[in-house]
Amino acid sequence: MYEILFFSLVLGSCYALMTAGFNLLLGVARIINLAYGAYMALVAYLYSGFSESMPVPIAAMLAMAISVALGTFGWIILRFIRRDEVLMIVVSLAIALLIEGALIWGYGPYQRVVPALVSGSLGWVSAQWLLAILVSVAVLAGYYIIIGRTVIGKKMVAIAENADLALMMGINPAKVYLFTTFLASLFASLASLMISPFLTVSPQVAWLYLTIVLSVSIVGGLGSVGGSLIAAFLISFAERFSAYYLDPSVEPFVPLLLIILVLLFRPQGILGRGATRWA
Repeated sequence: MYEILFFSLVLGSCYALMTAGFNLLLGVARIINLAYGAYMALVAYLYSGFSESMPVPIAAMLAMAISVALGTFGWIILRFIRRDEVLMIVVSLAIALLIEGALIWGYGPYQRVVPALVSGSLGWVSAQWLLAILVSVAVLAGYYIIIGRTVIGKKMVAIAENADLALMMGINPAKVYLFTTFLASLFASLASLMISPFLTVSPQVAWLYLTIVLSVSIVGGLGSVGGSLIAAFLISFAERFSAYYLDPSVEPFVPLLLIILVLLFRPQGILGRGATRWA
């Protein structure tokens, strides 16, 4: 039981981290990036491939550097279409399929084990579990410090609330959107490195990541980072306990059931628009 509780905390932390980047893009830049899961899968494959020929820390940093650069560069494409939501969805799905095809071409359609960043354990607690929680908490705490204590963070809040008014006040939206994309790419990269060692990944794992992100986002409230924190742990605990007390085959349906319930009884999500967006 203790293992289930702690592992639920671990996965909940990872879910919160990976969804924070998606909601950050949506809340500030109004970008619906359905290639987010494919981007996380790419990070996992890059790290796994690099770790075969170099030390794990170097492999992780190199994979992160490449992925963050690619994610930030993606803003150049998305900035021209972000006002057309339908086109944005179609293009992001096309990018996701392109990344999936590239992974199949480069690595094959086979499952792949992603090595843990750290080995060993503290009693019955895996060192990778502890690292995942510590990194997630540290990054999300740093995020809230950026939002609440820095100039760029306050500009992000201003643009999220009213981009036109922020522009009239002299805030340059392009620079804020670029920083937002960088931050979201960093969150996705770190989340992938934290959660992928718990899974056996394949090119199709991108859709699993996307399902988790969308589930947490909808339950928590689209664009609400605070809501996603609550929803991440809610979904994680519900998945683990349903698998333990009911049947493991029930677990994949839990996020979908929660989405249906939320859409029926609280369509805006736990902390959707009209509540608190940033805390």
